[in-house]
Amino acid sequence: MANELKTRIQLRHDTEENWTSVKDSFIPLVGEACLTTDGENKGKVKYGDGTSTWG
Repeated sequence: MANELKTRIQLRHDTEENWTSVKDSFIPLVGEACLTTDGENKGKVKYGDGTSTWG
């Protein structure tokens, strides 16, 4: 029987309004996935590069 690895992965997530409010100050880590949970861009995921802001 194969070994099982039970891991929970949770993406950073927030409303479109909250992402917009931090767009010029929030810098996601390299490879960090950030998900929009509502609005016109619901389900949109952006991945961080460690240097660019959300906006």
